[in-house]
Amino acid sequence: MRKRLLWGLILVCTCSINMYCGSSQEVAAPEPPKDLPVVDERERLIREQLERQRQKRDERIAAAKADQGNNPVIIYKHILRYSKSVPEVQLFVYNNTPKTVGSYEIEFRCYDDRGRPVRERSTRSHIYVGVSRGYEIEKGDVDRPVWNLRGMEKTTNIKRIRLKKVSFTDGTSWRRR
Repeated sequence: MRKRLLWGLILVCTCSINMYCGSSQEVAAPEPPKDLPVVDERERLIREQLERQRQKRDERIAAAKADQGNNPVIIYKHILRYSKSVPEVQLFVYNNTPKTVGSYEIEFRCYDDRGRPVRERSTRSHIYVGVSRGYEIEKGDVDRPVWNLRGMEKTTNIKRIRLKKVSFTDGTSWRRR
């Protein structure tokens, strides 16, 4: 067993020496993969799709800016979904200022499938107020926080999403009048 291992080691070393120290100066270039055009085509399609998504996002942000005015944070899209029968709202938030946003406060109204207000059990209000903390939004960045609507399980629609307050990392703040 040792002899075979030793001969195998000698053979590997000899091949390695011949490969690197051989007199031939030619280096064989690896052949390009045969599916390269397919990969390039896929990459091009992915880039085009990403560019269309970016353009669509920019259009939504521009429309929301026109609607919401000069708010420092623009809420340009929302998605209502359910997790274990509890509604969750995902907001798409864009920082519209040159400053970094440290936190912000939002409110929206919750309604059921018939358009009736869904009231939270403890506060008896259909207005949800949420405060974002723990992460920052840089200039021009988009954040996608998820708000859990536990206690308002019958919510199927939200309306009047409003920004109430924004605090910046430099210590300044903005309030809705």
